[in-house]
Amino acid sequence: MWFIGDIARRNAQVFAAKWGVVEGDTRLTHRQVNERANSLAHGLRQLGIEKGDRVALLSRNDYRFVEMYFGLPKIGAIFVPLNFWSSDEDLVYVLTQCQAAALVLSAEFRETVERIRPRIPTARLLIVMADSPVSEMISYESLASGHPVHEPEADLHSDDDTLILYTSGSTGRPKGAVYTHRGLLHTAMIMSIELGLRDTEITLHFLPLFSSNLEQLLPLSLMGATHVILRKFDPSLVWDTVAREKVTHFDAVPTTMRLLLQYPGLGHVDTASLRLVSYASEPMPAVTITAWLETFARVEAVQFYGMIEFLCIAGQKPWEQLSRIGTVGRPMPGTLIRVVDEEGQDVPSGEAGEVIARSDCGMRGYWDAPELTAQAMGNGWIVTGDLGRLDADGYLTLVGRKKEIIISGGMKVVPTETEAALYRHPAVSEAAVIGRPDATWGEAVHAVVALKPGASVTADELIQFCGQHLAGYKKPRSIEFLPSLPKTGIGKIARRALRDRFLTDATTADREDI
Repeated sequence: MWFIGDIARRNAQVFAAKWGVVEGDTRLTHRQVNERANSLAHGLRQLGIEKGDRVALLSRNDYRFVEMYFGLPKIGAIFVPLNFWSSDEDLVYVLTQCQAAALVLSAEFRETVERIRPRIPTARLLIVMADSPVSEMISYESLASGHPVHEPEADLHSDDDTLILYTSGSTGRPKGAVYTHRGLLHTAMIMSIELGLRDTEITLHFLPLFSSNLEQLLPLSLMGATHVILRKFDPSLVWDTVAREKVTHFDAVPTTMRLLLQYPGLGHVDTASLRLVSYASEPMPAVTITAWLETFARVEAVQFYGMIEFLCIAGQKPWEQLSRIGTVGRPMPGTLIRVVDEEGQDVPSGEAGEVIARSDCGMRGYWDAPELTAQAMGNGWIVTGDLGRLDADGYLTLVGRKKEIIISGGMKVVPTETEAALYRHPAVSEAAVIGRPDATWGEAVHAVVALKPGASVTADELIQFCGQHLAGYKKPRSIEFLPSLPKTGIGKIARRALRDRFLTDATTADREDI
């Protein structure tokens, strides 16, 4: 029987001298990573952390994330990585909702934690990743390097909880999706197969590790990969690191791929080592994936579809990227997908409905929220909230979020369809479409657009351009120009922020309404 911590244990045996994590000047072999994970586990146990206790982490990307990810499960503790973009209110809510017994934080978040400290009484241990911890905070390094390095003994079971990933809270309070050892290991094996991973991989992490891109950390660790970690995304730094560390793989979202393509010095970057790029998280504009494949013809691209509650649902093979533009591929091995109507009945092939899925890759449920779990997991099927179509060959096409559909004059407008038309214009770099309140139509189609550097186009010209590709009611009725669109922590365009901004600031100077 295998557990999450056994991945690091095996790597320490099989790839002992190979680099396990690299971050700046810090380089640790797989053996060192496992030894530090063991020391951390022993240290936390000595401080009173027991099986089932939740240990949270508030930090940007950091090599110690990997140590915690594999060290905590060795004593049965549950890892809770936090969204470092969260407000004080959301941090307090999450830490209270999961009743975290310990909070590990990086030095830059000391002021934040001091500010909310009186409101998180369950977090009796505050552990700081800094050379000189402040009063009443424990040094992380004293735990990771000051205790025995042998494997801890623990009474573990494959269905024990080991990880809680919190949603962004875009539809309310964040919800904690709970994963077991069995679920994560199943996900790791499926993803390693789907991505075609090798034990020679050197992978670059620039998306936040707190998010569901953990589905990349797991399968790559399972294969014994080297993890190169960047604190944040920066195109110049990404390409410099690819060249310096001979990176073979990285995970991205369409926004970051577009920015990497637009990097001014791309023609002089050494990308010879890069062989594989995986991407997910938001609809991929056809112009972006086409340009990417033309620029990096020999680099395989794999698209996959997943969510916090269900880490891998569908995938699209490298050779399908152009022939199946618009789809997110077919169900991954061991996963079943259905598209259903409002009554939960399957719709005919090619018709749109809500996507539901079932497999061992899904969450066990939401932490301490039985009613929400029941709503999200009817009869074992996880409700995604996405609208999509399945064709006769089993390819899934997403057409939008159920809660983001715009109803204008009684007609349904799918934002992604209007966005796809906007992306076809050569001046458009980023686009998002939302519904705005309208006294006549109920909702009006409103577009928020960022242009490419040096490009110029008016709102009227863009609306007329969209009219060449869309039905009249699907065209934007108004367009707002911004230097760049707000992003979530993992680089997705933050639609909620745009909706909130529009409703609270109806007089933006650079808006052009038609």
